[in-house]
Amino acid sequence: MLPANTTITWKTAPNTQTAGIKPAEILVTYPDKSTDVVKVKVKVLKAVNGPAGATGAAGTSFRSGTGVPAVGLGVNGDTYLNLDNGDVLYQN
Repeated sequence: MLPANTTITWKTAPNTQTAGIKPAEILVTYPDKSTDVVKVKVKVLKAVNGPAGATGAAGTSFRSGTGVPAVGLGVNGDTYLNLDNGDVLYQN
């Protein structure tokens, strides 16, 4: 578990234009301002086109939790870090 007020941002964002496993780096900044760079592999899923829905918020959130993210969590452009195994998922 990360300390409260820890932030996670992209140092090197993955290529999300095509589906597949993509290399990336995240920058973890701790409350004391120390940092770590973590190399990750991001699983970019193929877009699934369905009926148009209501316009949602712009996706730029970097979320984290244990296990698979809940259905409906986040919007396109959001990123999720699975704290159980280090998987990083990008929603597009």
